[in-house]
Order: sequence, then structure tokens, then C-alpha cells
Amino acid sequence: MGREAFAFAETVFRELPGPEKLAEAVKYLEDKAIKLGIQVTLDEARASIEKAWLEDKWKQLLVFNTAEM
Repeated sequence: MGREAFAFAETVFRELPGPEKLAEAVKYLEDKAIKLGIQVTLDEARASIEKAWLEDKWKQLLVFNTAEM
């Protein structure tokens, strides 16, 4: 769900600064978890989204470095 929440916030809230975008992603993840009957703490939601963000940045770095070769 973290990747989905991250992608949602990156797409829908492009104009927002990072902290506000993260807040929207957390809200999305928490709402989805409630609908699925899953209990998620704020820390778990944030960690999942932060992980998705790091994976995205890592992929961008790999693409950038590969293009330089």
C-alpha cells in the first residue's frame, strides 16, 4: 500500500511541497487500510511511504548513472 499511496500523492498532489505531499499519502494509506480492515499506525504508514520514496529515488539514480555510461 505504501507504493500505491506514494504514487497517488506524486500524481495528484504534484504542486505540494514534500511534507504536505507525504501527509496526503499517509491519509490515503490510512483510509485504504481502514477500508480493508487493517490496523496501521502512523509510523507504519509513514515508513511504508518513505520506503516507496527511497526505492523511487534509487531507481532514478540507477537510470541516471546507467545513461552516463
